[in-house]
Amino acid sequence: MNYVAPKSGLKSFTCPHCGVLARQYHFVRTDELNSSYSNFGSNPIRVSKCEHCESVCMWYFDKLVYPARGNAPTPNADMPEDIKKIYEEAASISTQSQRGAAALLRLSIQKLVVHLGENPLCQ
Repeated sequence: MNYVAPKSGLKSFTCPHCGVLARQYHFVRTDELNSSYSNFGSNPIRVSKCEHCESVCMWYFDKLVYPARGNAPTPNADMPEDIKKIYEEAASISTQSQRGAAALLRLSIQKLVVHLGENPLCQ
């Protein structure tokens, strides 16, 4: 699976909603769906819409503000639900607190190691 980090203005990236590498349509605001990316001018609020799931991402200049998951890839479908929940929480705070996200990722790895039948990293 190829992962392309979301970036404002990029023609295609991995959608933070559905996890599919898909074409993205970019708009200044939702009531101007026919506007193109080149016509953004100085408007700081931008919207991109996924061709696959039709969900939107909101941007403030070039910073992804919705969904609040940073550029983290979507979790693997085989990941246990309790670990996936911790991973998603880490993704949602990664742009606000890198240390907090790292602590949550460490916890998810510890739980995954136990889930796989190995000894935990630390006790």
